[in-house]
Order: sequence, then C-alpha cells, then structure tokens
Amino acid sequence: MVQRLKSYFGNPIALKSFISALAGTVAVAIYAMGTATFFFAVLVVLIAAYIYSKLLDRRTIRWSFWMIVCSYVVGIAFADDFLPFLSPGIVWTGIVLSFFFIFFGVVGSGNFLFEDRRGMYGVVHTAALFVVFLVFGGLSMTDSWIWNIPLFFGSVVLMKEFMKFMKIPFPGRILSFAVVSGLFFVELFVVLGFLPLGPIHTAIFVALFAFTLKNLGILHFSGTLSKKMFLREISIFIIGVLILFAASRWTI
Repeated sequence: MVQRLKSYFGNPIALKSFISALAGTVAVAIYAMGTATFFFAVLVVLIAAYIYSKLLDRRTIRWSFWMIVCSYVVGIAFADDFLPFLSPGIVWTGIVLSFFFIFFGVVGSGNFLFEDRRGMYGVVHTAALFVVFLVFGGLSMTDSWIWNIPLFFGSVVLMKEFMKFMKIPFPGRILSFAVVSGLFFVELFVVLGFLPLGPIHTAIFVALFAFTLKNLGILHFSGTLSKKMFLREISIFIIGVLILFAASRWTI
C-alpha cells in the first residue's frame, strides 16, 4: 500500500492535484470556523481562482468547479439556517471532508488525472448537483424563495456541462434539456417542501432524480435508449427513493 501511494504521488499531476485540493480545503476549513469570515470567503475564492487557472483542461469542468466553490462559500455562511439541527462539530467535519474529496475529484478531472475520466467526472458531477441542491434548495425551503434563482441557474449550467462533457452533439437540444431539468428540480423542492423530509433528505431525493434524468438523457441523445434500459433506470430510482423514505422520520 505504501509503495503504491509513493508511486501514485510520484506522478507530478497527482501531486499537483492533491496539493491544490488540500490548499483549497485548508482555506475552506478556516473559513468554516467562523473567524474573519468575509476575509476567508474572499481567500477561498482567490485560491480557487488560482487553482482553476492552473488546470490543464478548465473549459470542460468550469461549472462543476465554480458551483462547488460558490455553493460551499454560501453554504458555510448560511449553514445555521438550513442545518440548525446538526452540531457545529459535525457540520464542520462534514464540510471539510466532503469539500476535499469533491474538490480533488474535479481538480483531478481537469488535470486528466484519472484513467476513467468520464466515470470520475460522473461521480463529481452528481456530487456537485447534490451540494447545489442541499445549499440553495435547502435555503429555498427554510429561508426565502429567492434562493430558487441560484438553484435553477446552478442546475441548468451543470446539466448542460454534463451533456457537453459526454460529447452529445446537439447544442440546442442540450440547452432545452438543461432548462427543463432546472425547472423540474425547482418544482420538486417546492412540492417536497410540504413533506416532512427536511433539506438533507429532499436534496438526496432530487439528486437521485437528477442522476436518473441525466442517465436517461444520455441514452436518449445517443440513440441507445430502450425499454429495458428505461425500466432499469426507473427501477434504480424507485429503490433509492424507497430506501430514502424508509430512513426518513415522518412526523405530523
């Protein structure tokens, strides 16, 4: 194991990606402590801008990168509004660990680090969508409907980026798909807000829906969507939803 790690980090791209993710995470960790909040929020953005400028392929992961950074900056500032039921220690630990792994994934994708680049990007993209849903969707449920605007915008640009990354050659149809998807996600938060799910479970539900929708979109645009594939994706979605509902606390 040690030898494999030495070999892995002997790769300059892997080392560069790890250091970049670590630097961004340290800034986020200090910002999340609540000390000199505005200063460290600016610092997080500046460090992210520097890291972004050094990526080998900035264009294809642009929106995933910036939506993750912006979502964490906003989420940390308003964490008490939509996650008041979690202790500060749990929130801080969750923020730091999740940011490091997601940020390392997107930076590594931008640096061609992973052999299965599409597979890793798919994981990072789903994680980015979940963070957007949790932060902006959670704030739309607990603070103000105005947060539906960044929720919609973030959903649209991420869904569009995903289709472009997967080399779908229909720009007009991709944009329409992304806009319709964004509207669906916003409407889901509005409707699910009437259920006692809470921001986290609601974000998981919408992320499951988004995961299924983008898979069906890829199959459709690539011309490989069949009844069998459709039923498989819907079955996975239903199983995920049933597990989510079973794990939720239902109160009247």
